[in-house]
Amino acid sequence: MPVTIMVDEESNTTLFGEDLLRRLKLRGTTRTLDLFGVTGASSQHKSQRTDVRFRLPDGEETIIAGLTIPQVTRPTPVINWIELKQRWPHLQDVPIEKSGGKIDILLGLDHSRLLAVLESRVGGDDEPFASRTRLGWVNRGLLEATLDQK
Repeated sequence: MPVTIMVDEESNTTLFGEDLLRRLKLRGTTRTLDLFGVTGASSQHKSQRTDVRFRLPDGEETIIAGLTIPQVTRPTPVINWIELKQRWPHLQDVPIEKSGGKIDILLGLDHSRLLAVLESRVGGDDEPFASRTRLGWVNRGLLEATLDQK
């Protein structure tokens, strides 16, 4: 089952949306999750700690441990990289299609081995760039400013 992952290099904990665990028919051990946001706001949630087995793009399997939360985040805008990447020569051959929508997993630094950059495609200032990780290609950068200039 494909999943959408949001990488959060400021988080020390990986979070699974409760809906994902329901779809996978998995249950974990119950605990209380204390969340602290960037504004200093905090909240507590009834959560489950569980391990989920994933197949990476190269066929390797790995276990990702995390805690559940009702909703990881609101859906993010869908970006069609098949068309958009053609604007930048350094991204044209990067095998990425689209990103965004409903987020199933917020991947934190507790799984940094999956986020290590294996290869990069970098353009000019203010252009998006791509990094190949064990999870596949991840595009980064602000799009609004660069799209307005094109």
